[in-house]
Amino acid sequence: MKEPYILAKKYDWKGFVNFFDHNKTLLNRQIDLHQSTPFHYAAHCGSPDMYNKMLSMVDPSMQHVLRMKDDMGNTPLHEVAFTGEVEMTKSTLMKDMEAQAQSEFPLQQPLLEVRNKLGETPVYRTAALGKTNLIKCFLDELSVDLRVHFHRTVDKMSILDIAVIGQFFGTALFLLKGYGELAVQKEENDLTALQLLAKMPSAFKSQTQMRAFENFIYPRKSLITLSLSNKHARIYIQKHNTSFLFSFLCQNHTSFMKFELSN
Repeated sequence: MKEPYILAKKYDWKGFVNFFDHNKTLLNRQIDLHQSTPFHYAAHCGSPDMYNKMLSMVDPSMQHVLRMKDDMGNTPLHEVAFTGEVEMTKSTLMKDMEAQAQSEFPLQQPLLEVRNKLGETPVYRTAALGKTNLIKCFLDELSVDLRVHFHRTVDKMSILDIAVIGQFFGTALFLLKGYGELAVQKEENDLTALQLLAKMPSAFKSQTQMRAFENFIYPRKSLITLSLSNKHARIYIQKHNTSFLFSFLCQNHTSFMKFELSN
């Protein structure tokens, strides 16, 4: 569909919503060559009100639209997770629950557990993109069992590993605080999150210019000299042998002091 595609590319979300308000039968149509539906695009509108207006157009005949996948296997909820929008996430889940309740043949798999071609659930993708507030919403408001989403299936990469690789250290610290066992789990190449971190010299870069040899040795030295003064780091040393990883995250997450570690 050319018109809504152009509207979305121009970020004319009001025009986009109005188009489908007058063409509700097209809500389950693909907009582009990537098999994206109107709801894959609407997830990026940045306005919960506009997104909710789109959701209000979904009647029983269109109830399947929230589970339609693009060519990467992503549902609209995977795209909402990309934005980290808490209200849009809750609205999507509520609408899907309503649709399933009204369906003669409701689906057994929760929308949050639908996986894309990489084997990532929307919850996993939320961590991969460093959306800590949305993860907190899943846990505190929606009572999601995070362990269901610990790994993607394509390579067994854990939810902590993917946050570390993306250098979303605030998210990684939050996960490590609540699920210390993740730190000792290994991905398909037999590497822990700490070992993955050690392979990322840029994560340790100093703002000071260095000579070639110093630049070589600095990241390796950093792994050895990480502070162990934080009492919570010491707790993890004793319980999970994750001292280096925990200490590194404490030092490198700038907003670490904004929330308390209660364990």
